[in-house]
Amino acid sequence: MRIPRIQGNAKVAAISLSLFMAAGNITAQAAAPDNSRTLSADKAGVIEHWTEGRRAGAIPRDLVVDPRGLGYLRRVDGSLEPYGHQISAAANTGSPKPLARPSGGGNDTTAPRHRP
Repeated sequence: MRIPRIQGNAKVAAISLSLFMAAGNITAQAAAPDNSRTLSADKAGVIEHWTEGRRAGAIPRDLVVDPRGLGYLRRVDGSLEPYGHQISAAANTGSPKPLARPSGGGNDTTAPRHRP
């Protein structure tokens, strides 16, 4: 069987396509999961614990962390219940106060410099 010769732009395209497909194959092999590994005993225990019935009966938690770093469970009505402590939620005093200050002078008309 005789292989036809490729010339010019077609040759470049054929080489590019070959390299692209080879790189894709290498990437796909690297990304393929390694199914030969086994789970450790503690991880297998967690998977066994969460049966279909337990997953169906699980109650999702909507946890909120306030600015003090304390966690609260948000109830259906929007109220917050302390979670893991006994400190009540701080009252919301309205919109937060911005801490930024205006720039120095109001007469600065110089545009920012572009740094490459």
